[in-house]
Parts: sequence; C-alpha cells; structure tokens
Amino acid sequence: MLELAARLQDCVGIDELGDAVVTALLEHVSADRISFWVNGGDGLTRLVTACGPAADALLAQPPRPYRPDLGAPDVAALQRGETWRTSGVQDAEWPDGLAALPPASTLMQVPILEHGWLRASISVTRLDGGAFSARDVSTAQAFATQSALALRSWSARDEAERTIVATVEALLEALAAKDQYTSDHGLEVQHLTVETGVALGLGGEALGHLAQAAVLHDIGKIGVPLEVLHKPAPLDPTELALIRQHPILGERILAPVARLRPVIPLVRSSHERWDGAGYPDGTAGEDIPLGARIIAVVDAYSAMTTDRPYRTAMPDADARQELREHAGTQFDSDVVRAFLDVLDQVVGQPTDAAAGTP
Repeated sequence: MLELAARLQDCVGIDELGDAVVTALLEHVSADRISFWVNGGDGLTRLVTACGPAADALLAQPPRPYRPDLGAPDVAALQRGETWRTSGVQDAEWPDGLAALPPASTLMQVPILEHGWLRASISVTRLDGGAFSARDVSTAQAFATQSALALRSWSARDEAERTIVATVEALLEALAAKDQYTSDHGLEVQHLTVETGVALGLGGEALGHLAQAAVLHDIGKIGVPLEVLHKPAPLDPTELALIRQHPILGERILAPVARLRPVIPLVRSSHERWDGAGYPDGTAGEDIPLGARIIAVVDAYSAMTTDRPYRTAMPDADARQELREHAGTQFDSDVVRAFLDVLDQVVGQPTDAAAGTP
C-alpha cells in the first residue's frame, strides 16, 4: 500500500492514476478483468483503462461516454461507500458491460469517493462465476481508498498551484515593469519559437510546452539587479556570472508547479550551446532539449535585432548571417535552417540592396 500510495502521488492526471491502480490490483486479487471508470458529474461514466486476460474485448469498444444502466438503490449504495457484488451479470446492466459477460460472471464494483461524491470506481470481474474472497474485497477497497486519498491530495495541490501560477504571473508583470525589453522580447520569441517548432514537426503538448517556455525562459532575470540588466557596457566577470544564474533561478521559481514540469528543462537549458560552451550546465548537442535549442536560436536573433543599452540593433540580414556562421558551434544547424525559413515567411527575405545575399 505504501508503494502504491507513492506511485499514485506521482501520477499526472486521472488516466495515469487509473492505469496504475488496475495494473497493481491485478497482481493481488483473483480476477479476469479489472477496469477503472470515471464519473464526469453529468451522469455519464467513461472507461479509463482495463487490464487482465479478458480486457481486450472491453478496450476494443469505441471510446464514448455512456450512462451505466444502474438502479437507484445500487447508485445510492455506491455513494454510501458500499462494495457491490453480484452474480448472474447480464451484458448491458453493469459499468463493466460494454463487452459481453457470460451470465454466470461475478462482478465487484468498488467506489472511489471524493468529498462525498462518486468520483470514480474500480470494477473487478470473474468470468467463471467464482466468489470473491474476503481478502479480495478488502484489497480492492484499500486500493480505492488510496485512489481517493490521491485525488484529495491533487485537489489540495491544484489549489496551491493556482496560487503559485498567480505568483509567477505577478513576477512576469514585475519583470516587464523592471525591464521592458525582456517583456517585449519574450512575446516575440514565443511567436517565432512556436512557428519554428511547427516547422520542425512539433505539435500537441510538446508545442504547448515550447510556447510556455518561450515566454518564461528569462523569468529568472527578476533576481538580477536593474543596474546589471541596463548596464550600457559589457558586463564584468562578476556581473556575467550573476546573469548566468538566471536560468537556475527560473527553474526554482517554476519548480513547485507540477503542470510546468515539462517546461522547466527548456527554461534551464535555453542558454546552452551546441558545442557545450553555454550555461548553466555546459550541456552539448542533442543532450540539450530540442525546445531549448529552438529558443536559443530565436532568442539570439531577437536580441541581435533589438536596441540594447550597450549597442544598437543589428540589421536583420546581419543577424541572419551571424546565425549561419555560428550554426554547428553555438546553434543546432537544423534549427537555424528551420528558423531562417520561418523568417522568410513571417518577416520576408532581406533585399540585396539592404545586405547582399539573403
């Protein structure tokens, strides 16, 4: 139970929790199929996962919400936290019944309650009609209890995360007030980073994480003194060392937010170099996350083409040439090529009159 509790706490989302529960429970009870169901609060229940020798027929059904054909007394029993067992199960009568069950099957339905609400349930099926032992029942109930505890912990964690996210948003606003360049720069980097990610084949959650990292990659600069950020001259070694700590500070700011876990490596590594001469870790080549390699290229271009306290903006064509010259050393060559293609579409090619060869 302790091992299961630790595993459930590490799960991200109800689907992952359901998979962990049924896989572990099958090792401890005598059953042909164990399935995990979630209530949506609208009277509809959906199958999350199933395992066991007889699970294939159930999993083969089209994924769709449906209303279990349960009588009112049975639902009330589940909501009271009672374990429900019966024999002679007919196909359409049970949450486990999308796939055919022989008439002699035995089913045990164990509720998972969250603040008194039927949040989910575990369905344990024996196709031979054999009775569940008292140990089977108590084990299934213990697994349901651990699931309920994990759900309550998630609720508390979600509330804490909302507070932390609000704090991160406040820090971004404070950083914008402290350094307008960093604020405007972050928005530009996000747009071009996402376009480059699409060009390199990223999509779905990976693209969403990339977009978040692009905005947040410099949030650690909130801890850098204003006189260093706005210094109108090259930084001395002490100031440079301070600047190079900002990805680590950014990681620490974002670390308490579980939903940002996939974003944090991109933030920490966004100033690494392809040749390993970057910071803060000196990571090189493909050991640097792809998202961080994309941000590094877009970030450099945006910095070069923007006025800074210590220099004026570089012409677009010159910045592009800098990226080409440092591809394979400072930057990932594939990312540079994809980014320059994106620039051609978004910004347009530099003209010969402006800077020679595009």
